[in-house]
Amino acid sequence: MFVVGSTEKWVYGKMLKNKENIFIEDATGTILYDIGKIDAENVRDEFQT
Repeated sequence: MFVVGSTEKWVYGKMLKNKENIFIEDATGTILYDIGKIDAENVRDEFQT
């Protein structure tokens, strides 16, 4: 499941049923939160498509 949100910055991420999560700042690609072994580059590519 993809998640998109905004406070002061646009953030997107991915949450998996096994409780792995990753959240990335859209503008810089900075990983803001990461638990598990989700590949940030794959998430970015999947999200962009």
